[in-house]
Amino acid sequence: MDPLARFPFFRVNMKPDDEGAGGLDDNDGTLVDATRAMPDIEALERGESGRPAEREANGRFKGKEGAEAEKVEAKADPASEPEKAAEPAEGEDEEDYLEFAPEKEGEEPKRHKVSEVWAGYQKAQTLEAEIAALKSKSPMEMSADVEKATSDLVRQMAEYEKANEIWASMQQVREPSMELLNEASEHYNPTLYAQLKQQSQKQAQDIAKATAEMQRVGKERAAHEQRLEQARFQREQAKLNEFWPELMADKAVQQQVMVDAEKAYGFKAEDFNGLSDHRHYKVLKDALAYRAAKEKTEAAVKVVRAKPKLVKGAARSSVNPKDAKRADAMDRLSKSGSIDDAADALEGFLH
Repeated sequence: MDPLARFPFFRVNMKPDDEGAGGLDDNDGTLVDATRAMPDIEALERGESGRPAEREANGRFKGKEGAEAEKVEAKADPASEPEKAAEPAEGEDEEDYLEFAPEKEGEEPKRHKVSEVWAGYQKAQTLEAEIAALKSKSPMEMSADVEKATSDLVRQMAEYEKANEIWASMQQVREPSMELLNEASEHYNPTLYAQLKQQSQKQAQDIAKATAEMQRVGKERAAHEQRLEQARFQREQAKLNEFWPELMADKAVQQQVMVDAEKAYGFKAEDFNGLSDHRHYKVLKDALAYRAAKEKTEAAVKVVRAKPKLVKGAARSSVNPKDAKRADAMDRLSKSGSIDDAADALEGFLH
């Protein structure tokens, strides 16, 4: 398509660019002058300014650079700018804040973001749950590996302590003879006395060190043994709680168990203090339960036996003597299990 067909309302004379070229205000009908005078169609189509392009004094549309310069000047003049709704500046925080009163007089109040306060609350809830879990967990609990390592350490410390004790018992501090300092004695030798005295002092110091080492190791060993004992006790208590929780939680149940155990087996209160193995309590629970069930059964049997049985006259007259004899034989057989009673019972069935 001919590019000049877009503008049919312009008269175009094909002339060289350098022929008859006048100033910017001259319009001699050439293509160059027509192009200069035409509006910025593309800018108007894009709607860059949002309103029709302004014209200069000579009637031409203002160039892009001139329009931009006027925009900058308009922005620089606050009075020329229309009022706008208050909008947050770029990068300004739009979050809500919680304002807390100052801790001390004269200080500024403290502000915290609502999102930060909520995050802190959630973290506090998590930490509170973790603390509760740690409190419920006994500090004396010990893993199997730690318990084995501690047991091995206690055994080694006991061996080391024993070795120190044996060595100390074999040492004897021998003081040098005072004859070595007696000038009238034939054994007079102050130099030897000084050497022997120094040796005896060194020996006494070594014995004192060995004794102190035994005491130190003994205290550490006792502390480790106590930890082991407490860990084992806690483990046994946890196992006991698994199958007999009411004994752990209810004092009334504890008191009743102690009464029943003393009545049935002669247990005393102090006996329970040395009873920590959960297996002992498991046996005790089963034994007490068996005895309680047995007592209930015996009581029920006594009630049944004490109740009189009513036998009607017709029932008494209808009893066959052979049946009664056979029933008697079977009853004796069930109680005695003897061969004679078995023969009598079989005879009742045969005849």
